[in-house]
Amino acid sequence: MNHKISKLLTNGSLILYLVWILLPSATALGHSYPGVLSIFLFLIGVVLDKSTFKAHWRLFLLQGFGILVLSLANVLFLRHGGDNKRAQFIQAVQFFFPMMAASYFRLDQCRKLFPGIKKLLFLLVILTSLTTLAWNGYGMLSPDEKSMVSAYSRIVAGGYTTVEERYALQLRNIGGMYFIYGLSASIPFLCCGIQHTKGRKRLALSGVLVLFLLTVATAQFTFATLFAVFVLALEAAAGLVRLISKGRINRWLSLGIGFFPMVLVLFFLTPLVDGAYSFACEHGLTFIRNSLQALGEVTDGGIGSFWQSVKDAFGSIRANPPSGIENDGAGWNDVGRLNLYLYSILGFTKSPLIGSLFSTTHWIGYHSDILDSLSGCGLAGTALLGAALWLVGKGTLKPTMGKKTDIHVFLVLTECFLMALLNPVVCGRELTAMLMAGMLFLPQEEGEGEMAEPSLPPAFRFTRGQRLYLPVKRTLDLLFSSVGCLVLLPLAALIRVILWTKGDTSPIFFRQVRVGKDGKIFRLWKFRTMVPNAQQELELLLVNPVYQAQWEANQKLDQDPRITSFGHLLRLTSLDELPQLINVLQGDMSLVGPRPLVQGELENHNGRAIYHQIKPGMTGWWACNGRSNIDYQDRLEMEYDYIAHFSPVMDLKCILRTIAAVLKGRGAK
Repeated sequence: MNHKISKLLTNGSLILYLVWILLPSATALGHSYPGVLSIFLFLIGVVLDKSTFKAHWRLFLLQGFGILVLSLANVLFLRHGGDNKRAQFIQAVQFFFPMMAASYFRLDQCRKLFPGIKKLLFLLVILTSLTTLAWNGYGMLSPDEKSMVSAYSRIVAGGYTTVEERYALQLRNIGGMYFIYGLSASIPFLCCGIQHTKGRKRLALSGVLVLFLLTVATAQFTFATLFAVFVLALEAAAGLVRLISKGRINRWLSLGIGFFPMVLVLFFLTPLVDGAYSFACEHGLTFIRNSLQALGEVTDGGIGSFWQSVKDAFGSIRANPPSGIENDGAGWNDVGRLNLYLYSILGFTKSPLIGSLFSTTHWIGYHSDILDSLSGCGLAGTALLGAALWLVGKGTLKPTMGKKTDIHVFLVLTECFLMALLNPVVCGRELTAMLMAGMLFLPQEEGEGEMAEPSLPPAFRFTRGQRLYLPVKRTLDLLFSSVGCLVLLPLAALIRVILWTKGDTSPIFFRQVRVGKDGKIFRLWKFRTMVPNAQQELELLLVNPVYQAQWEANQKLDQDPRITSFGHLLRLTSLDELPQLINVLQGDMSLVGPRPLVQGELENHNGRAIYHQIKPGMTGWWACNGRSNIDYQDRLEMEYDYIAHFSPVMDLKCILRTIAAVLKGRGAK
């Protein structure tokens, strides 16, 4: 009975939230009450789902804590909300709620989700897009700027500057700025659907794509229009490369090739801006015209002139900081958007590590969430907020990152990053509602998230101290893996260049199916150290009795002939293991834990389910006490001993021993 009530409450709250946030008229009539009620009902539904809540209550508590931290930081450290901080806090909580909801439904591959919600979502978005497009067209045909009605009017426009007038626009079901940004960011989802459907479905999705593009273009939000054009051009260019090469060029390389013409655009920025400005003037795109006029003033003379203009503006702000900049809008028109970005950057340069956390002076430009976060919290605070954001949406992306969808999800995330870099988006509830719903309905990669067979029952209970340490252990994993992934990016680029010089154009990463906590399947990231067809080579090598005996004893080969010369170097320095930081960040692994198992190794455990009680680790008790010099059965005993007795002191000792072993090259093969 509780299960049915839980399913009804969680789905009902999601439907209420989507109707309320995606229909501006419903938002205007209901104010913020339906949003608060939907969150309250959802939380009750989660608690009543006893089996899921019992298994994941730590995750839910951490996600709730993450939403609280992010919302408070937005008000206290980024100083958004002005005098009405309570309303800003509520909006921020509602902004992050769809991430937590999507994460909950993804825990069982959306089996608890009502099938009709997908159709409802499309209906709501299409309905608001149609009404917004209609009013945008009416506004563009209006002879008087003061009587203009458009999506831009929802924020600030000729004649529509009061609360009452904006309320009237909402009642006309005109989507605002964040609805338009949501349409722009949803374009890769539609492209994914168009690529992987046929017939009427493809035709229908193509029609929806055209509707989204027209709505974004006529809304006259310059950045949203630029983002939409840029992403669509990348999708088209990457698809064209794949089509011409007949699939021989992989999807990521095709995206990179498609990105190259976009870079060339920077060198022709001035004529492009001038041409777009002339088009906007001829077709009555008043607000885009104004934005392009301001952009043309700083890009006149090309990219070099633009960079010089930025440096001059930064020097001017450093010498004479503007005053009177408040987040209620005072001083914005006089200062200018570019100067507001530079204002936040200047604040960051004054204290890069902690920003203005302990300062009485706050350099906040209120036009970029990322720059404001760096200025208000510094690198340390921004890294912690990033970890909290990842925790809130944990599990939402992981099942979607298959071969059919990964590029499209990457483009969505890139566009969202640019939005947060160039705009304040945390109060944009429509944006996360549309994006998280889109993530929720992406196809899941086959086999991802499934349970390995056999599924074994718990073998023992942790001590009270171990149970208290587990959330602390996860927090430390998030903190250090977030920082580590920043180091991973330039290292991956360097390895790519080195392999290119050796004539190796195959992917630098290797992903292998492993078994984690509770027998859950995940894909382990490593730098590739073997030949591209290593699995086929292994099958041929195991015909040799010597190699077969080595594999049966240790699940490894001594002097493995499949390892490349550069791969030997990566293994010797253990650099090939660094991409596992991605698995740690995703929550599949921990920094310290037992070795992640290959599915075929389960039979070696003889039913000892203790191995499934904790997440596998990048390093572990076996790795820091000899690594490959220890035989397989002794390794299992060491792993069992760690799982039964792990503690903060044991983890610290393990990390220090691993560092010493890596530096001395002990056990690396």
